[in-house]
Amino acid sequence: MDIKQFDVKTAVEKGHTFTLVYPDFDPEGRGGEPTDVTIDVYGVGSAAYEKASDDIEAYQTKCWSKDKPVNKDHLKTLQIALVVACTRGWNGFEEDGKPYPYTKTNAEKLFSENEWIVVQVIKEIGNVKAMLEKK
Repeated sequence: MDIKQFDVKTAVEKGHTFTLVYPDFDPEGRGGEPTDVTIDVYGVGSAAYEKASDDIEAYQTKCWSKDKPVNKDHLKTLQIALVVACTRGWNGFEEDGKPYPYTKTNAEKLFSENEWIVVQVIKEIGNVKAMLEKK
């Protein structure tokens, strides 16, 4: 067995690109079908993931150490920041018929307003199998 076949650290830094699928609630009945959008992500354990994850942990620890409840809105903002940090780019999004390019600002807006996309991105951030297969 070649030990490099399970080089997870390298694989998650390379990440992978996935095709976004329509949500189940799509009014045109395309739920689960592939869209023409692809999103490129780093994986769980990558430097980008670890940094953003550390920010979430630090916030929670700070709250708990002061015996204060975690502010759910602030926690959601940190979770969106993690998804943004792990997103390297995308292709295929449009707004009003014009390309909606990947920028950090556009990613923050898109993910803040579209939880169904966030769910798919988080799933793919954790898809180490796809990242290992890409190697």
